[in-house]
Amino acid sequence: MPLEIMAFLSFAAIIATLLSSLVAFVALVISDKFIAHGIEAKKLLIISIVALFVAPLAGSLLSSYVLIPLYIHAYLLPLAIWIILGEILLSEDRMTKLKVAAVGWVVYLLLSLTVAPYVFALIPF
Repeated sequence: MPLEIMAFLSFAAIIATLLSSLVAFVALVISDKFIAHGIEAKKLLIISIVALFVAPLAGSLLSSYVLIPLYIHAYLLPLAIWIILGEILLSEDRMTKLKVAAVGWVVYLLLSLTVAPYVFALIPF
């Protein structure tokens, strides 16, 4: 999501973040044909919700108490948590885990930069 908007939590920010994380999950399920990761959809859903929805929101709440640059909790924290959860929950080799993390994070990043502004326009509060 745009850095200026992610600085505070609103209903639109929460909906846009949830939408981005769910579309990233769907993209990973579809990318199974290309990457051939064979990872269970349930594990991918858990990782995408925790890393791409809970982490940015928790980082945003934390940044209201501690001075954290916006790009860290909006973009780098989800990537770090995705990699950590991937190492813990996934049983594939390291390259496959990194490919899955890269695909999920890139889809999330693109959606947060392109789709989130439309969500903010549709939901004004």
